[in-house]
Amino acid sequence: MIDLACHVIETKGGTFDPSVHDDRHDAALAGLVRAKAQGRAIKAPARAPKRRVTDILDALGCCAEVPDGRASRTGMARRRAVADRAPATRETG
Repeated sequence: MIDLACHVIETKGGTFDPSVHDDRHDAALAGLVRAKAQGRAIKAPARAPKRRVTDILDALGCCAEVPDGRASRTGMARRRAVADRAPATRETG
């Protein structure tokens, strides 16, 4: 395992230039600080209500929703379509 870890580190190693990455968190925080310094009221974003999950498909759907509350095309809608299909049967012979 150590050999594998060393190999991964060697092949993935390189230089890192933070100036090419966009730090959205830092920019958002700076905007809040500026607004607060100017005396503007800071309003916290609304949190999505927590839902009680009763089965695994619903739990997976919670992770696959887009901000407006509907299931994403590749998320819950696809999982429900798969779950609604009849289970495959296998003939033994």
